[in-house]
Order: sequence, then structure tokens, then C-alpha cells
Amino acid sequence: METTKFYCRDIFSFSNKEIIKLVDFLFDETNLDRLTGYLYEERPSITRKFSYRKIEVCSSYYDWAYIVKVTYLLEGLDREVTTGFLIWTEGGTSDEEIYSRDVYIQSVVGFFKTMEGQIWEKGVADDFGIEVDFSVYQVYARKLYGFLNCTLKVLSNKLTNDTYQWNTQLKDMFKEGLMRSFIVDETTIPELT
Repeated sequence: METTKFYCRDIFSFSNKEIIKLVDFLFDETNLDRLTGYLYEERPSITRKFSYRKIEVCSSYYDWAYIVKVTYLLEGLDREVTTGFLIWTEGGTSDEEIYSRDVYIQSVVGFFKTMEGQIWEKGVADDFGIEVDFSVYQVYARKLYGFLNCTLKVLSNKLTNDTYQWNTQLKDMFKEGLMRSFIVDETTIPELT
């Protein structure tokens, strides 16, 4: 019996539109409810409806990962709240490793916390200004698998390097002297009167 090998697309080939789709998927109604639940004590009248959302990509200091930071202004809360996640590609680009690569999505705090005091100074995760950690949210495995494969086409049984171009904004975050972050999308929803 023949085993199909799957190629894993590099996260630095995600377009800005695909990053927006990833944010829309991860911060669906269920997770926006979880976000409001996290902030309930501060403001019981808070709802998952938002009037403002900003999606920003930040350098993670590693050239195989980046941070997606999302800022919301939720109905019932008189201040902005920031959340987000770290996304990274494991494995290299050599022929031996190309089929064993994988994509990880995880908490920014969870990623840096294990290295504090060894590689990074204490509190490095706080530098990203993420108030609500990704560990608050839940993502269903089947839905995530379907989204990554059908929408972002992360896994393929064909090598598709020629199909996907590098997102130059993502790659440029690691060049000397350039910005370490950029805004992917900023949405303001006007209030209905």
C-alpha cells in the first residue's frame, strides 16, 4: 500500500487576505463570546459585537514565526482589548524535511514563557501588548483541519512552491532597519442610528 506524502505550505506565503480569513475563523462567534466572558467581570453588559477591529502582524524575533495581534472595541466596553496568537512553521525546506513540516498556532505567552530566563528576559511576551491570551479560546480540530486544508490549502500532495509567492510584507519584517510589524486590516463599523 502506497502512502501519500503531504507538503506543508509555509506560513510566510499566506497573503494578507488569508491572514484576515484566519482571524475570522479563529475569532468566530464562539470565541468572541469567550472573549466577552473573560471581560465579563469588568463590564457585565459587554457583547461580542464590535465596532472596531485592527489586525496587525508582528515579528516574533524568529524567522519561522510571527504574531497576529487583534484589537477589538466591543459593544459595552469603553476601551480597546487586544488578543492574538503566534503561528509558526516547524521544519526546514530541505528535500528530507519538506514533507514532515507542520504549522502550529499557539498562545504568545505560552510560547515565550518556557524560554524566559534562559533565552529571553522575563516578561518578553508582555512586549507584544496582548491582554487576552489565546489559551482562553477553543478551536475544534475537525473545523480547523477543514479550514486549513480547504481555505488556506496548507497541506497538499503536490509541491506548490511555484503556486504560492512569498508575502513580501511578512518576509521584510526580518530585514535590517525595516518595521517589525504592519497592519493587515483595520475595520470600523459605523453605529446604526
